[in-house]
Amino acid sequence: MSQLAPRVEIRGGDGFDLLVSAVAVADPDWRAVLAHGPDVWSAVRRDLGADLTRAAGRFGRFGWINLAGLLAADRGRGSRADLIELVDRTPAKELRFAVAGGMRRQLRERLGADPLRAALTGDRNAARALNRSLASPGMLLELSAWVRQVPDRELKTVLLRLLNTWPSFSVSDAVDGSRHARTRLRQVGPRALLTEVTPGIRYGPAVLERVVLVGSALVEPILISVDQPDLTVIIHPPLSDQGMADAGRALRDQGSAVGDETRILVLHELRAGPRTLGDLCAALDRPRTTLLHHLALLRAAGFVSLAVTAGEPNVYRLDPAGFEGLARAARGFVLD
Repeated sequence: MSQLAPRVEIRGGDGFDLLVSAVAVADPDWRAVLAHGPDVWSAVRRDLGADLTRAAGRFGRFGWINLAGLLAADRGRGSRADLIELVDRTPAKELRFAVAGGMRRQLRERLGADPLRAALTGDRNAARALNRSLASPGMLLELSAWVRQVPDRELKTVLLRLLNTWPSFSVSDAVDGSRHARTRLRQVGPRALLTEVTPGIRYGPAVLERVVLVGSALVEPILISVDQPDLTVIIHPPLSDQGMADAGRALRDQGSAVGDETRILVLHELRAGPRTLGDLCAALDRPRTTLLHHLALLRAAGFVSLAVTAGEPNVYRLDPAGFEGLARAARGFVLD
């Protein structure tokens, strides 16, 4: 983290909830991780039908996540109406550029904005450069084949149709969540608040300067980070004013995190020492798309910590506190 405290803004709104719910529809792995993922999937299939549900999937999870960065950078309140109005007034070419990750810091650093624009227009040399960037070690982003090939106006037309027909999900009160987050910001300051909403993540110098925090119950139990050159958006489970979770809930959440063979293999690999995502992919012979959601769940449960340093691959480590917490939760469950 930089020497100066980052500028932290609190946002919310059902526009962000819509985008998180679309992530659950677009990616079955993340659907399984998100607490409300299966319910979201069922509701979207019921209300939109198979064809529009498939259309949502063609954007890929990063297409929807990238739109959260576009919404956070806008001056609206973050509501569904704000999101629709923003998409409607954004030129089709710029909209597809944003959906493809054109505003993401990592892709800007490894490829650049102009080569991405050229790749989206069909330039073969630029397309090869884009492929190399997306396949480079430590790259977290992906780009769906449909977003790469679809005409600008068609993408915008499909997106607006989806946004205007998408079902609503009333999981939490965004107004109360934002109010509580602002109260915590006044009470503890930006650094401490960031620690609360991003447990297990250590940010290095110059990584966070301006941060928009967005609470959404739909993202539970993980968080989503959208890194842009001048702005980082963190969508996190809403802060609660009810204190720590009860022992039964803690035991359930942590037990679920370790109740998977792949996640156990990840923990065994990290016992040997810190690893990057590329290291874990090579050691476990798993694609990064698979490992990312497992790592997110392990971090959310407190078993793994993540170090984020500007210009370097993220580094994962075992966090002993998570295992100690599991033991405490088990004892508390028996003794309560």
